Amino acid sequence: MKKIFFVIAFLLTVSVFAQENNIKLGIGGIAMGDYSLSYERLITPKSTINANFGYLNLEWGALPVVSLSDISSDVKLNQIKSGLHSSIDYRFYAGKKDNLRGIYFAPYVRYWDYKFVMDDEIDGTIFDINTKVWSIGLGFQMGYQWLVSDKISIDWYFLGFGAEWLNTSAAYVTQNGSAFNYSTIEDDVRGVFDGFTFVEKRLTTEPVDDRLKINLPVWLPGVKTGISIGYAF
Repeated sequence: MKKIFFVIAFLLTVSVFAQENNIKLGIGGIAMGDYSLSYERLITPKSTINANFGYLNLEWGALPVVSLSDISSDVKLNQIKSGLHSSIDYRFYAGKKDNLRGIYFAPYVRYWDYKFVMDDEIDGTIFDINTKVWSIGLGFQMGYQWLVSDKISIDWYFLGFGAEWLNTSAAYVTQNGSAFNYSTIEDDVRGVFDGFTFVEKRLTTEPVDDRLKINLPVWLPGVKTGISIGYAF
């Protein structure tokens, strides 16, 4: 009988304290077609490493795909093709409880890469703007994680700020594919950023035979928030 009680006590102890891994699905962006999966691993009773990987495709979302929404008076968003994002953070849990629960503080590094198409009309000619934006950044976030029945995790990172190096590369191409002297629209392209001197100074343009290439590297503040649900084991 004593052996039975010992085995039961041992199993209960394992069920309470053995949570060293946590697999989570991000739910904050699913309606827009942003799917992410993260894995958290316990390093010490009060610290973990959390890695996140995600993919964005608006056509997979429940909400209607944004089309031709205004960005400026002339430039309009036509289509967001796809995007990848990832991040890794080192979490310090500050609450009284151990094992993947409570309030935490976490420095993080993240990367994202999105591709989309915009439209711009200049002097009666309509251009497609094939655009790629990527960014890498560092920051610090706060969050809280619950463990329901010691298994179901709810992770809410509600406050995250950082600095990000963002680079935008794009190409103006006529929609009908006709020959065009792209050097004649360089000033018009720069005019999109009128009033944003900090950004405009960093914009470079390069006309070639079949397109106008533009490049815009810049430091910007970053924000990081989200919520996920998972299973701890």
